[in-house]
Amino acid sequence: MAVAHESIVGRGDLFKVDPRLIEIDKNWNPRTDYGNMDELTASIIANGVVVPITVRRVMDKMILVDGERRLKATLAAIKAGNDIKSIPARVARNGVSDTEAMFTAIASNDGKPLLPSEEAAAYQKLKNWGVTVVDIAKRVGRTEVHIYNRLKLVDAAPEVKVALDKKEIGVTEARNIVMESAGDIEKQKAKLAKTKERQENAAPKCMCRKDVMEVLENVHAIKPTNENVKNLLLGVKTGLWMVLNDETDYHDAMTAMKKDGWIKA
Repeated sequence: MAVAHESIVGRGDLFKVDPRLIEIDKNWNPRTDYGNMDELTASIIANGVVVPITVRRVMDKMILVDGERRLKATLAAIKAGNDIKSIPARVARNGVSDTEAMFTAIASNDGKPLLPSEEAAAYQKLKNWGVTVVDIAKRVGRTEVHIYNRLKLVDAAPEVKVALDKKEIGVTEARNIVMESAGDIEKQKAKLAKTKERQENAAPKCMCRKDVMEVLENVHAIKPTNENVKNLLLGVKTGLWMVLNDETDYHDAMTAMKKDGWIKA
């Protein structure tokens, strides 16, 4: 594939791209938390960009598709006085759609998993472009319930999103806060405060709620390959849910989990 642009040098699968000539669409990337950029910048100064970024041609511009953390870290290294003339890049085929480009960005995650609120923004864009929840789930390798739960976070107040991303509350709590507040931001804030207070009082002192919640979310996102694995994961999810909610009755926990969407009714 021949791709002509002043920022690109080379032919074949990989190209050398001048990072200073690549544009970032601020409305494109759902990511808002870029993590430890200093560490990544230092790594790029020492080793260069190891994993290629992805760009696409839009008229006479080169627009970033995937690799914003790497590009920002590279530009920071250049600003600090390091002579980096090019970085490795793949160029998306001509005519690639916004939908396909977004799926590429979600799948790669740029070395740092998307936060729940960032996932919500990405999935909402895909829905706005006409992609169904079923197709989103298939493409990103998640369950439909996972996608639905993330989409309900789109209308969450900034304070709720921050608490969720910090794992101070879980997706179920955040979703319930949004739904029960009917779009009222002040009500969301009030419910958030009560939820966090309840969690602090209910969570076992010997366990870190954030870690337990993260494990539950990861287990919930796994697609079981057979009935035995499905039953095993159900037992693990239920046990974790009982710990998080200070529940002692297994059947009551199962009923509540069905209501909250953790398991199918």
